[in-house]
Amino acid sequence: MAATDLTTSTLVAQHLQRSLTTAETAYVGTLIEAVTARIETIAGRGFIARDYVEWYDGGRGQLTLNNWPVVYVQELRAGECDAFTVKYVGSAASASAAVTDSSVILFEDGQSNITVDFATYTTTNDIATQINAQTNWECTQRENAPASTLYPSNVTFERTNDQETLEVSDAFGDWRVIDLKSGIVEFNPIKSFQRVQVRYNAGYSTAPADVQQIATEWTARGLQAGRVDVTKASEGLGDYNYSNATQVLDKMSEDANLRAVLAAYSDILVR
Repeated sequence: MAATDLTTSTLVAQHLQRSLTTAETAYVGTLIEAVTARIETIAGRGFIARDYVEWYDGGRGQLTLNNWPVVYVQELRAGECDAFTVKYVGSAASASAAVTDSSVILFEDGQSNITVDFATYTTTNDIATQINAQTNWECTQRENAPASTLYPSNVTFERTNDQETLEVSDAFGDWRVIDLKSGIVEFNPIKSFQRVQVRYNAGYSTAPADVQQIATEWTARGLQAGRVDVTKASEGLGDYNYSNATQVLDKMSEDANLRAVLAAYSDILVR
């Protein structure tokens, strides 16, 4: 089970007032992940506490975080600081580099030859080392920072030995959290940049009781809907068919009670 699941197989068994078989327990684990994902999609937010890295408009010196309640804010970053210089030393007719929200991608002749992802290479130092390990590319380290702080950008190398600098946002300390429940953060207007990155943790330590109950009920419905004659199942796990369960889960967004419960966690006015 995932740490962010909104219910458990034990709660589903209690709801059904019976024990689950080994096959059912495995199947329910799959259903719980699907139900949790659908509830979070409908609510437009996560519930169990997790880390977030997000960009905001920083022009007013105050911002409201997308996820709440806030457990803690790790840092705010803004402005620009050189991370490393990339040089293309190959002979391709064209070369470029792109920074996305999740990776640095190196191109030769318009083809994506190398992807350095932030999940694996978590700091700019790691990324620079990986770029230096590639044929036709060189990288000079300037500043070590979390990879996710690299500014999204595209740079083009006009000729061999051209070099371009990739930048990260710069951490600053002149900020404070006004209200953890609502996720309002204020910072010095002198540092009011166009874009501000916030690294923070938000959510509940355990699922709210009403949300957990909905997740439990819909997981139980999926389990019951998935019970089939295994000899007729086109896609099954033991005596259960996930396609049948999915048809039931597809109706979650139409459930008025579910939407009413989640509205209390989706509307900023209730913070």
